[in-house]
Amino acid sequence: MADRRLSAARNSRHSAVLHDEPTLLQQTRRSITHLGDLQRFGRFLAKLRAGEPVTVVGIGSSVTVDYGGSVGKWQREVPGCMRGAAGGCGRRQGCVRGGWLLSFFERINASWPHAGHRLVNCGEAASRMDYFAACLGSRIDTRADLVVVEPVSTAPRMAPTTQRHGPGDHKEELAFRSSLERVLRLVLRLPRRPAVVLFNSFSWRGPLEVAGRLGAWNYSYLLPLLHESADAAARDVAEYYGLPVVSTRAMLFHAAARGEPGAASGAMVKVDGVHPTARGINMYSRALWHVLELARRTLEAEQPAPLDEPQGGGGGGGSGGSGG
Repeated sequence: MADRRLSAARNSRHSAVLHDEPTLLQQTRRSITHLGDLQRFGRFLAKLRAGEPVTVVGIGSSVTVDYGGSVGKWQREVPGCMRGAAGGCGRRQGCVRGGWLLSFFERINASWPHAGHRLVNCGEAASRMDYFAACLGSRIDTRADLVVVEPVSTAPRMAPTTQRHGPGDHKEELAFRSSLERVLRLVLRLPRRPAVVLFNSFSWRGPLEVAGRLGAWNYSYLLPLLHESADAAARDVAEYYGLPVVSTRAMLFHAAARGEPGAASGAMVKVDGVHPTARGINMYSRALWHVLELARRTLEAEQPAPLDEPQGGGGGGGSGGSGG
């Protein structure tokens, strides 16, 4: 029954149809703000190519738990994940709920099929990174091969650099960086040494409020809000550890500021400015898949070319000829 529901969710999800493919592709490319060193992605891809099962795990706030998607039969295996979340399956055996993580996971399973692949959603609504840092082992599936960390949507607003005049102005950013770094270090030390992607989900709450008052989207009020996000701080931490970064701020900022219908006016996020619409869910999934595809192509391009076999008898027969 659960498998039939999974198939139904796959076939019916994301009713919004995306017509502007060049813009969509451009936004997907923009969203990857750092690709990382890819060593761990190499191991993850090697497992897939070898026909081994993998476990994909997501941690974050309501953007993850309520909109990432989940499958009850896998959630049941990890009691500490998605405990009674209103937007998820909880631990109900037959439940399947669509979302951006599940859509990404299904593309993995379609490309490298295995009955043992699993997706476990370990998000927790309204949670910041210090929630996971406090006791990660009981709040995540420790068998993870790939972990998607979504840290920004609940992070505090950062004071723009030009408005920082003393140590107190850096306090919230330092606390955010510290908790995110603790989480990343713990995740990177999990038994399977998983690949990790930082997924920065930008809060559009401020832009939506201003756009509602002005009746338009433009750069004049969006630019100051750009630097209040924890997006840059999170990217700095990820770059230090060589991790790929997806940024929905980078994905949509310019298109939203230009007032493009596909990005502005709540096309990608709901009226709360935080949670994705059906179109946003599709974009988030595409961005994650783009990371995996870029990693695969980059690693394949870096493979050393095999040495050519010696041709003719000039160099290969020298030692044999000397014994005549």
